[in-house]
Amino acid sequence: MQRTYGWTTFPEAWSAKGGPWGDQWYNWGSCVSTVMVLERLAGVDYSVTEQAANATANGILTVRDFLPPDWERADVQVPLGAGQWAQVLVERVHPKAKRITVSGNPFGALRLQPALGSQHLVSAVPHGGITEPSGQRVGWEFVGSAAKAASVIVTWA
Repeated sequence: MQRTYGWTTFPEAWSAKGGPWGDQWYNWGSCVSTVMVLERLAGVDYSVTEQAANATANGILTVRDFLPPDWERADVQVPLGAGQWAQVLVERVHPKAKRITVSGNPFGALRLQPALGSQHLVSAVPHGGITEPSGQRVGWEFVGSAAKAASVIVTWA
């Protein structure tokens, strides 16, 4: 591969002529590297078939962040099919507060679940967020038109 192309390739398959087909140069363009950012840092996951309670349409977009303490933000665009993209921003608004903002969600529901870690929750906006039994996250579920775009802020001590 080095001799033929000048760099290492990871072919998905081999063509009828014996060459790589659908290769991923160093795997950086692969779903593996994309999934790491989307799922592990920004915490993005979605289901197109699941329907949330009280939602009138299928699909749930969930943002359950894992933003490292020394990162200020993770800003991603999520391809959701049929040319639709959701924008997800997880950001620290100061050392003891975090905001998650989502826009462009085409699904019937949106779940936002910012991580608190071992910190003590001081406030959550908007009101109505539910703290998980472990105390490590606060969660909101938006349905209908409220699911298209939403923003939540948590502050801790």
